[in-house]
Amino acid sequence: MLVRSLASVGAEGCHSSPDLVIEHSFESNSAKESGGIDARLSGFKTTNHTPDPILMFITTALLLLAPSTPVEAAALPTPVEPLAESLYLFDDAEPVWKGSVNLGATISNGNTDTVAASVTTDAVKEWDDERLTLKAAWNYAEQGDTVTDGTNVTQRRWNASGKFDHFYSEETFAYASVSAENDDIAFLHLRTIFGAGVGRKFIQEETLKFEGEAGLAFVQEDYFSTPAGTPKADDDYLALRFAYALEKIISETTTFTQTMEAYPSVTFSEFNGVLDSRLKTKLSETMNAMIQWIARYNNNAPGGIGSTDTLWIFSLGWEY
Repeated sequence: MLVRSLASVGAEGCHSSPDLVIEHSFESNSAKESGGIDARLSGFKTTNHTPDPILMFITTALLLLAPSTPVEAAALPTPVEPLAESLYLFDDAEPVWKGSVNLGATISNGNTDTVAASVTTDAVKEWDDERLTLKAAWNYAEQGDTVTDGTNVTQRRWNASGKFDHFYSEETFAYASVSAENDDIAFLHLRTIFGAGVGRKFIQEETLKFEGEAGLAFVQEDYFSTPAGTPKADDDYLALRFAYALEKIISETTTFTQTMEAYPSVTFSEFNGVLDSRLKTKLSETMNAMIQWIARYNNNAPGGIGSTDTLWIFSLGWEY
């Protein structure tokens, strides 16, 4: 079916222009069956007509040439960076433990029967800005009693400590430390110390290293009752903490180290400390021989116990 619209274009006082004819073409099955329908509706006339090929060509060309709004490409998802191979608490990956384990033993029979044993271990792990230091020791000694034909324990002590350092520069760091100690002969059941402060590396040469620390600590001491029935010397107090670490390389195989920790109470009424000196010689890449001298001082020891205690240890060790 073809619908033709006629419109006269003109203006008053002007010659009339030819009629403008716009043709719309469509077909339907009902029109084909009725053979065509003529109707006049408000100036529209319907009649059978063949579509104008020129008009169809122009319409198609206009559709093809008409500008179109470009479609933005869909944004690609941001690629997710893969995780590192390993996740660590600190900055670097795969830090390495460095340290040593030393064993000492003495056995004698005859006029004097004695047995002594010791274990000393140290381990250090360093990252770019952190350092973790662990230490532990155990000492035991007994001597035969010729009167009772038994043995008397003359040494039974253990201690352990840990310290974490965070470096703000190559020389300056903050630290947190904890330690625990037991000494049966001194009637010390348990001494625990929690500390925090700052430290600095004062000397960092190839053959000489020295660093110091200062801070606060809380000391808790729990003693056994002495056989004489004297009261226990249990005490808790806030203390200052001063410490240093010295390392001197004497030769390619021999090194001297010394560490000191002192805990004077803030009221300066109590004081305890320890000085640990070691002379170590390498026997091979992984083996060493060590002479160790430890001095301890405590002015709050129970009655009948001396305030100063020293210990010599000769041992062989393994380094890693």
